[in-house]
Amino acid sequence: SKAARKPLCAHPNIERGLEKVSATGMSLLFFRRMLANPLRVGYLVPSSPFLTNHAAARMDFSSPRVVVEIGPGEGCHSQKILQRMTPLCQLTLVEKDPVFANHLRRQFADDSRVVVLEADARNLQRELAGADLHRCDDILSGLPFALMGSSATAELLGEIAGAIDEFTELLTYRVSLRQLSPGLRHLQLVARSRCFRNIPPVNLFVFRRA
Repeated sequence: SKAARKPLCAHPNIERGLEKVSATGMSLLFFRRMLANPLRVGYLVPSSPFLTNHAAARMDFSSPRVVVEIGPGEGCHSQKILQRMTPLCQLTLVEKDPVFANHLRRQFADDSRVVVLEADARNLQRELAGADLHRCDDILSGLPFALMGSSATAELLGEIAGAIDEFTELLTYRVSLRQLSPGLRHLQLVARSRCFRNIPPVNLFVFRRA
C-alpha cells in the first residue's frame, strides 16, 4: 500500500508532538492544560490554521528577523512562523506554563532558531535581557487579556511597551479592541485586519510604541 504523504514543512521538528483529538485541531496536551488551568490558557480551542497563517503573513521575513512570542501554548503560531522564517531568523518563546514550556523545548529541540523561556510576561524586559535579547522586530501575544482585568492588562501592556522600540510591531488577536483599552496609553494602533474563518472570527491588531 502507498505510504501516507507527510505535510511539507520548513523544519522536521515542526510536525512533532501534536496528537489530534478532534476535528477542531485541539491536541490532547491543550485539552489537558485547558482543564487544569482554564484562566491561564484562556481559550477553549487553539488558534486555527487560518489565524496562524493570517498572523505570520504580517511579518516580513525577506531579511533576518527577531520575533518574540508571548504565551505560545503548544506552539500553533510558533510552527507557522518557523515555516516562514529563514535560517538567520530567531524566535524566542516566552511561556509561563511549565508543561507547555517543556513541550515547546522538546518540539523545537533541534531548531537552533528557537529559544524557550519559561517565564512570566510581566517580567518580559528582564527575561529578554537575561537571554541577551536587547531588541526584537515583532512581538506576537496570544495572552487572554479579556480574562485578566483592567489593572493586569494595563500592567502587562506597559511591560511589553517597555520591551519594544519605535520599529517593533506588537501583534495580538482579539475579538474587540476594548479588551486592550486599559493599557493602550503606551501604544498606537497602526493596522488591523479580520480573520473571518477563525472560530470565533477575530481581529489582528498591530501596535507600535506611542
